[in-house]
Amino acid sequence: MIEAHRRELLHAIVSAWDDVYDPGPGLLPSGSRYKSLCYALALLELAECSRLGRAEAIVARIIDTPGVPSRLIRRQDDERVSIGFTLSLLWHRHHRRLDPALRRRLSPTIVHMAGNIRKLPAGDLAEIFVLHTAAGLTGDDDLSNDVAVCLRDRLRIAQRDRPAATGEDSAGRLRELLMLHAFENHLRHFAPARGAIETLIDLAWRKIAHRLKRPDDFHEDLALATLLDRATHGAVALRLPPETIDCDPVDLLFALVVIPRIPDETIAFLRTSCPQATVAEIRC
Repeated sequence: MIEAHRRELLHAIVSAWDDVYDPGPGLLPSGSRYKSLCYALALLELAECSRLGRAEAIVARIIDTPGVPSRLIRRQDDERVSIGFTLSLLWHRHHRRLDPALRRRLSPTIVHMAGNIRKLPAGDLAEIFVLHTAAGLTGDDDLSNDVAVCLRDRLRIAQRDRPAATGEDSAGRLRELLMLHAFENHLRHFAPARGAIETLIDLAWRKIAHRLKRPDDFHEDLALATLLDRATHGAVALRLPPETIDCDPVDLLFALVVIPRIPDETIAFLRTSCPQATVAEIRC
């Protein structure tokens, strides 16, 4: 996917959220902190100075909210990824652009969230990503080791899973894949976890490919099509009907934010395993 098309999709997401943004509370409708934080991330991804102030104001409002959750929010269907994960991703990608005073408040928030998560049996990728971010912020080697252990545990579970179990949550698979790519982007040289992440990414893409074999059992989605196009550098793309433009904007945002890198052999597997996939541009 060329950068111009990526920015076109980013602008479409931001424009939709601009239309419903409530300047009073400084959040999106219904006080959704998670979606509002995603809106801030999207504004930062545009890299336009004129939008920086609103993004910073939203982030400040969210981290100042008492009881910002450290675990996955499960109150509403559209809040399925943790605020902690999104704050961590925002930190990795944009902390240098933020006002220094906001940076000084954001990093302790992430570390505090990690402290709460560490008291629990962390197995969710969003939580592990927060732990990883906090380990980098604090230089805590023990926390880094905890991250490596958690990822190896997830790898053992993933290797036992059947490739395409009936009734599998395809949306959940996509979000897991998005988180894995975010992890891979920001591991740097953390070797103990890198091997596990690379294997998990390969397994996740292969499971996606198995799902794509059954079009009636897999909801075609612009976010998946976008990620597939970016991951394979256009070698594999899904032809989507026009109505699929109405996908979950949060999933699409993350598909545009992460930098998906997968091995050539996985791309070859996708090309040979996806009857729906063709060498063509995404149509939306």
